[in-house]
Amino acid sequence: LRNDSFVYDNFYGLYKSKCVCPLCNKVTVKFDPFNHITLEIPQQPLRHIAVLLIRDCAQTGPELPTKYCVSLPNTANIFSLKEKLSEV
Repeated sequence: LRNDSFVYDNFYGLYKSKCVCPLCNKVTVKFDPFNHITLEIPQQPLRHIAVLLIRDCAQTGPELPTKYCVSLPNTANIFSLKEKLSEV
């Protein structure tokens, strides 16, 4: 009786391992079943952050808030964000 399914056909199987004794050269073959597969989820190298910038306009008068989209590496911190916004 065979389970006829796409999942079973593609994600179930057997790992084959073979050991050889260095003293007597006896070979042992073992089959271990598996029912999952480990896949790495790809990560985007950049993170896109929307920022609403409200400037201090005590001397220049009122100014409307400005929306910016900043692209930073996934490893960036708040200091990187402030540095990127200072370039605007």
